[in-house]
Amino acid sequence: AISGLIRPMLESRLPEEVRRQGINVTEANSGFLLIVALTSKSGANDSTELGNIASNKIIDELRRVPGVGDITLFGSPYAMRIWLDPDKLASFNLSPSLANRKPLIVPTIATV
Repeated sequence: AISGLIRPMLESRLPEEVRRQGINVTEANSGFLLIVALTSKSGANDSTELGNIASNKIIDELRRVPGVGDITLFGSPYAMRIWLDPDKLASFNLSPSLANRKPLIVPTIATV
């Protein structure tokens, strides 16, 4: 109810690019109701791998459960930093601004 009143006021103050991507408003209590720990019985998965599993496969599912306000991941999913070569992108008729889109699907090019 309150988010319906606040949303138009907030949206009017945000840049157009932010509004195009969309805004999520969540109403949640700041206290924890439940804490879940993922472990690997065999030890085959380390904490980074477990954080990645939680990030990719579990968190979105839990957010869909009625009554769940928010979920905080206290681990680190895998991350990747990519440096773009503007000239090479241009040779494929791509631009760096395309890298900001989600999801970005680009054919893999391997050189050996």
